[in-house]
Amino acid sequence: SKSEYGDNEKTNKEIEAAKKVADQLKKDGWSFASHTWGHLNMTQASLADIQQDNERWQNEVAPILGKTNILIYPFGADISDWQPYSEANQKFAYLKQQGFDIFCNVDASTPAWGQLGTDYYRNARINIDGIRFEADLKGENPILDQFINVKEVYDQKDRG
Repeated sequence: SKSEYGDNEKTNKEIEAAKKVADQLKKDGWSFASHTWGHLNMTQASLADIQQDNERWQNEVAPILGKTNILIYPFGADISDWQPYSEANQKFAYLKQQGFDIFCNVDASTPAWGQLGTDYYRNARINIDGIRFEADLKGENPILDQFINVKEVYDQKDRG
């Protein structure tokens, strides 16, 4: 990003190369989502922090990937509890105003969870990462079993 690496020839070349990749992925049927600019914990962040972060995303990432209506919360950190969103939630009102209407948190307690509001869809995703693999291998949470066999894909020999 120009704010991190400067507005220079190298950064501009990297941005152009990234645009080409994103454009090809879109031609192949891929969609993109925002995961925020700075991997912001949306639960803890103030409205002002969310606005500043989204402004950076819109200015620096959206020109590469294109517009999106999907927000995938970093850390799964939702802007509310399980109750439906409402305009009284300032974070939700702002994000809706910015064009987001699909919101994805993290919930590994169930294979699927969704909430359809009148003007948004909210769902939970299961993080398929080292944390989830470790919980599966220890027998603490076998939620991934219906999707993959962690013991078959996790290389315990090289990972210890």
